[in-house]
Amino acid sequence: MYKVAVEYNENAKYPDYGEADYYIKELVKNSFADLELDKENYGTESWNPLGKFIKPGNLVVIKPNLVMHKNYRKGFQDDTDCVFTNPSVVRAVLDYVIIALEGKGKITIGDAPVQECNFNELIKKSGYEQLVKDYQQTGIDIVLKDFRGVISRSDHGVLHQSEKPSAKHIIVKLDNLSEFSDCSKDKLKKIRITNYNPDELIKHHNFGTHEYCIAEDILKADCIINMPKPKTHKKAGITACLKNLVGINCRKEYLPHHTTGSLSDGGDEYNKKSKIKELRTKNHDKFCICVYNKKYFRARFYQAVILVQDFIINHFYSDRTSFGSWSGNNTISKTTIDLNRIALYADKNGIIKETPQRAFFNIADMIVSGEHNGPMAPESRPVGMILAGENSFATDLVIARLMRAKIDKIPTFNSYFSGNNSLLIFNSDEDITLISNDSKWNGISYKQINESNSFSFKSPDDWEECFEQ
Repeated sequence: MYKVAVEYNENAKYPDYGEADYYIKELVKNSFADLELDKENYGTESWNPLGKFIKPGNLVVIKPNLVMHKNYRKGFQDDTDCVFTNPSVVRAVLDYVIIALEGKGKITIGDAPVQECNFNELIKKSGYEQLVKDYQQTGIDIVLKDFRGVISRSDHGVLHQSEKPSAKHIIVKLDNLSEFSDCSKDKLKKIRITNYNPDELIKHHNFGTHEYCIAEDILKADCIINMPKPKTHKKAGITACLKNLVGINCRKEYLPHHTTGSLSDGGDEYNKKSKIKELRTKNHDKFCICVYNKKYFRARFYQAVILVQDFIINHFYSDRTSFGSWSGNNTISKTTIDLNRIALYADKNGIIKETPQRAFFNIADMIVSGEHNGPMAPESRPVGMILAGENSFATDLVIARLMRAKIDKIPTFNSYFSGNNSLLIFNSDEDITLISNDSKWNGISYKQINESNSFSFKSPDDWEECFEQ
């Protein structure tokens, strides 16, 4: 049986850095107690709830969801509580990590946000930078890392990319264990990630080869504490524990996000066949190739053509879907499952084994969540929850129901249930039980979450049929 802790306080809010964060600490503490971690010592000074996962001398990686330094929602640039995991939640967890390490070992807080993210601005204004400094001053061996191997600066929509040599990584080959292993050669030629050279992506995902570029810290870790910021998501429906692991990959050109073309053409970029969308996709490929080769003047030409095509689509077509931002996207779900298998089954050298290679635990920050067009332009949705669980898939099923997502309509769940299950990340035969401080959720199955005990999140555009309104 899978257990998921659901701690709720409608008055909970994030403190300003340095202020008391009683609500956050209590919710985190109680979520550990709900799961009966170190039950025998609960209430004593020797209570060590994370001792089940962390041993003295371990390397522990805390993986928050950092995404972006600002909110892309028009007029709400500074509304970042719904964008990235709040450092007050990380701080509450850190205290228990330190107890488990007993003064021996190392802690890394790290993520690979989107390519345009200004990481320095994010960690400064959010409080992450000060958080790490405070612990370092007490003698704790802790670092904060940007896992990205490539960062970008946008010049009026044209990305200028630069290498980041300090980002150490290991290439992990899934090959026939990948969710993409049953895709045809022709289909693999059509996979894409927006704003990256398609020729580079196809080098890493082709017939017989499926590989990812994983942060070395992730693979060297003895324990990963996964700390997502649950939101609705334009390409995946929802993003929580499973999708948060996209941030363990250092270079985005290893990450398929959608497949070009309409459903009838074998793609999932948009629904119905469209000649102008086909042309836009071809021009966007050429644009990305020009940017990759630093031919910025020629890239401007394709940028102008795409802007004209976008104007026509937005004003004269009812279906305005682009780049897989709709409920028919079945590509990003495969990438998500691949990365979760790697996090569990890849050893310290990136070799896939038959048994899990590290401890794993999830703590989801839903004090303020994000709804509508996440992950880049979400609307804040105060919830007042901390969720915790050992299994990412089970925890995500609970989160999805709390958002009133239809489980059978979310591609990540469907992809796993119908895909290659040689490396299990979830056993569908096991029940999922919620443990909560609130009677609305305590002792129920995730299937019993309904209109009376959920939050009815606003769906992303073109995902309306996948959420109960």
